[in-house]
Amino acid sequence: LHDWVRDSHRHPGQMALPTSLCFEFAGAALLLQHPRYASGLWSPQLSRIASALVFCIGAMALVGYVLGLERLYRWYAYTNMALHTAVGMILLGLGLWFRQNRLDSAAQRRPEARILSLGTWSLVLVAAVASVTGAWVLRQEVERNAEEGLNATHRARAQMLAITLDLRAARGELLASRPDLRHALDSPSATPHPDLLADLSDYGFVHVALITTDGRTLARVGAPATAPRAAVDLLGLPGNAQLIWQDGLRLRQGFDVISQGRHVGVLQIEQALPSLDTLLQSGKDRTETELCGSGSAGPICFPNGLHAAPYSPQPALRHEPVAVLAALAGATDSGLFRGTRGAIQNAAYSPLGATGLAVATSLDSAILFGSTGQRFSLGFLLVLLTTAVGALLLRAGIRPLTRALSTAEARNRAVVENLEEGVLLLDEQARILSANPAAVAILGVLFAVMALATLKIR
Repeated sequence: LHDWVRDSHRHPGQMALPTSLCFEFAGAALLLQHPRYASGLWSPQLSRIASALVFCIGAMALVGYVLGLERLYRWYAYTNMALHTAVGMILLGLGLWFRQNRLDSAAQRRPEARILSLGTWSLVLVAAVASVTGAWVLRQEVERNAEEGLNATHRARAQMLAITLDLRAARGELLASRPDLRHALDSPSATPHPDLLADLSDYGFVHVALITTDGRTLARVGAPATAPRAAVDLLGLPGNAQLIWQDGLRLRQGFDVISQGRHVGVLQIEQALPSLDTLLQSGKDRTETELCGSGSAGPICFPNGLHAAPYSPQPALRHEPVAVLAALAGATDSGLFRGTRGAIQNAAYSPLGATGLAVATSLDSAILFGSTGQRFSLGFLLVLLTTAVGALLLRAGIRPLTRALSTAEARNRAVVENLEEGVLLLDEQARILSANPAAVAILGVLFAVMALATLKIR
């Protein structure tokens, strides 16, 4: 309950708009079925319309959950209609509909009304099945294409991250092997060389320091990150590499300088990684890339387009899986996850080689199915309009035929009932189904008794 109130709903405790409308229509249907108002000319029709609206709203929300179309169960910025509520409204609408049918006695419901009702609802059922099937096929196709595109984007970004880190780490290792650095440290009169590292600032090195074994600094370029807000050890990279963040990503390395088998000093290096900063910040309106690792206080992720500062990846709802945490555990996969903002996301995730980092690329499902949901909504309205027009045309075409049939049936009944000869209607087992008044008078028994008798035809 606390998770529900805190995270997953935009307006905790507020009834969803579709649910509210369903209760209003259900109340109207019950009111129209009350004996005081049930005798009205339009009361049965209005009651059925209200019952059908309850059923349709619940069915639309259920279809939304099945197809993953949030627009069908969340109207605008209001609270979602819950899945169990949608199922309940479907049952409520059906119950109100059948209750109205029970209130209508067989005498009140003419044959033509039953024929019209059957034809109309058959058309509605066919249209509903066609629209739901089309939406399901469309969603499957969109989801398949989106998953393939998301996986390709994830692989490209993960590859770029890994290559960038490998190249920068190799460049730092190459710098540590420069002979002039070893010579400066190995010199008996090791003195400061302010110009020894001056040219490195043009190549992305934000800090380089050459330090002797007794702690003296012979050369320095730039300033180190004194209080990085995030630091993650990188496995498998030279120089005890660390990925840190202080106003941007940096690769920190420290190399022992060896000359003639002796340890003569230390080379400290920090390189800026603007390409990775740009990668993490890109696509914040559509895709989110998370780069995370295991810090001293637990899992930590570096800033990206949705987070301005380092953050700890936590599930929006307790016990729900988190894509990047699964990647940190060594898993590689893709699927649906709830993002840090509480929205359902399609995410692809994997470890970043053997570095100990994990990367996840996610796309908000609302963005993915937004256009599909709009098209489905428009298509649904078009199907409703087409179905309504078709039902009206069907009723207009069938009504004269049913009236003619009812008129002919009444005429034949009147003729048979006024004959002086007795007429019996038998079934295949020779049981009496009906008899005219003359037959009852001739046989001298009641029709109710006659209907139970079985004649033997010889």
